[in-house]
Amino acid sequence: MPDPWTHALPTTPRAVGTGDPPNDENANVDALTAMGAGFDVLNPALGGGADPTGTSDSAAAFNAAIAALPAGGGAIRVPSGTYKLASTAGPLSTNQWILCDPGVRFNFTGTGDCFRWVDASTYTARTMQGGGLLGRPLIDGSGDGAGSTAIHAGDILGLQFDANIQNFSKSGDISTFWDNQNYWAEQAIARFRVDNCSSVAKFSCGGALTSAGSFDRGLLTYYVSVKTFSDDIFTWQNGARQAGGAFSVFGNINSSGSAVSHSIFNFNGSVPAGHPGAGTQFSSIADTFINVNVESDLGLANNYQTINFGSTSNGILNSGGVLSFAEAGGSVFAASNISAPATQFTFNGPVVGDTTLATNIYSNRQTYNGQTFYFSPMQMNSDIAFLPIGVVPGTPGSGVAVYVDPADGKLKAKGASGTVTILAVP
Repeated sequence: MPDPWTHALPTTPRAVGTGDPPNDENANVDALTAMGAGFDVLNPALGGGADPTGTSDSAAAFNAAIAALPAGGGAIRVPSGTYKLASTAGPLSTNQWILCDPGVRFNFTGTGDCFRWVDASTYTARTMQGGGLLGRPLIDGSGDGAGSTAIHAGDILGLQFDANIQNFSKSGDISTFWDNQNYWAEQAIARFRVDNCSSVAKFSCGGALTSAGSFDRGLLTYYVSVKTFSDDIFTWQNGARQAGGAFSVFGNINSSGSAVSHSIFNFNGSVPAGHPGAGTQFSSIADTFINVNVESDLGLANNYQTINFGSTSNGILNSGGVLSFAEAGGSVFAASNISAPATQFTFNGPVVGDTTLATNIYSNRQTYNGQTFYFSPMQMNSDIAFLPIGVVPGTPGSGVAVYVDPADGKLKAKGASGTVTILAVP
């Protein structure tokens, strides 16, 4: 009998049950399979095995690995290397993961989705949740066809992503497309670094009549370097709602020598007829901590608009945090098109770089004695300021109002009779 200690694990994983190699290598194959090698994309039993040099198309190997995952979910391992994908890897479903070793790069040369996660099963009957792409791989779209997406995902609770995405820069390209076609994609955790993409992210309620368009209670962070001007940077459409959790955006946005007709944030549309929430749910961020710090390179004359509100029901509602659209408080980006702050933008916290978003001075609407005011504890003179909706600092023209007199900085009240009363405020 051969000395068992002379055995070495095969350098290339072998499929279990494909024969009985010399020296009983099936024992080694079984050991590798138990450690996950059965779902290693280099396994030649999976579509011939992926090519880690990036020369040959590896889509067949990835899809064979996806098809081989157990019904209850599992993980596909991607060793370090460069992988060409000429068509979609997926769809993957609930609790199906792609785990990348350090140094993985995907070159997408197809048209459509590079990676796709979706689950049309009955949401309440699922026993598992989660799924996603981890390991911080780079997904490059330099060779893609127009209208492509690096990651298209939705309908699954607890999705997780950590990836770098670059050069999805052709017309209609999207870096990340959050798209609920069946149920919800709540409780997602994602961190993306996005460079030179036409659209950084879109949130949509895009499919069957059972779709609810909910992206609630997620923790999403984007680091961006925006160099193209063919689309809005972030879009919420078709009633997509992001409520609870936290949403952060940090980075740099190029200026342009030509007019820029798009915005950093675009909220438009409502839940389509037939879907839950139709007629009452509009695209928005609500009840969310928002932390945005972006700046322009200031090199050219034209910049993105800060926020485009599609209707008075679309926008940022009952949220707080910091929205900084410029360095040192200067106005760099084009102003928003806000027309009804009470329904489009109720935000508690400083807003820098857009004077049309009045809550950079007056945060948090309050109602007293039947009249609605903006309230802010952040006045430079430490006074508490109340102003009726639509009133700017200065003496009100008519009606009952409480205001800060710009002449002396004191808090005053003006009644219907025109009498001004100085209140007992230092």
